Amino acid sequence: MSMEHRDVIIVGAGLTGIGAAYHLSDKCPNRSYLLLESRQAMGGTWDLFRYPGIRSDSDMHTLG
Repeated sequence: MSMEHRDVIIVGAGLTGIGAAYHLSDKCPNRSYLLLESRQAMGGTWDLFRYPGIRSDSDMHTLG
C-alpha cells in the first residue's frame, strides 16, 4: 500500500462531503483532498433513504 499526501481528508460522500469537495476545488485549487465513502453510492442519506416516488431526509435541527 503506497502512502500519498493529501492536504484534506473528507469522510462521507453525502451532501456535506460533496459540498466540501466542491468548495475545496473551487476556493483552494492548490490543495489536494481525498473523499472517502464506505458505501458503493455517493449521496449519503439522500441515496440511502428512499420512499415510493420521493426521497426524504431530516436535518439535525429537526432531530435535535
